[in-house]
Amino acid sequence: MGLNPGKKERKLVDMATAVPALTFERRPEAELVIDNPVYLSIDGDVLHQKEWHFRGKVVDFALMHYLTDRHPDNYLSASADVARIDTCHSEVHQHQFYRSGRPQDRRVIRPLQHLESLEEAENAVCDCYDDCYVEMADEWEGHLDRWKEIS
Repeated sequence: MGLNPGKKERKLVDMATAVPALTFERRPEAELVIDNPVYLSIDGDVLHQKEWHFRGKVVDFALMHYLTDRHPDNYLSASADVARIDTCHSEVHQHQFYRSGRPQDRRVIRPLQHLESLEEAENAVCDCYDDCYVEMADEWEGHLDRWKEIS
């Protein structure tokens, strides 16, 4: 017998159509709860912390390590980005910048595009926040050492 012995019309799912990816955007109801610098050294290493909360959990964040213009390793007359973890582009990801101007390294920590709902994405963001904060607060000297690398 063949695959369709009765010649009945079958309504099969079109597998050629891609499922649209989730575009993670912070919901308008989320509240900016933390927006402050954490001073990592007396030389001018700063971790700027921004957190948006909704219903008691972190649903969006940015953790930015930068050097002030007074830092002895910063030759600019402005602040200089060293490292950052944020939730842009529908993923939690980390940037490592370099003083030499070499292209940044970018590492995805948690993709959000494959998740089915905003709530699921917010839970994923909340679940990885603590580890991201520890990475930025505890490993800042390693980020600074990499930033100083020539090549």
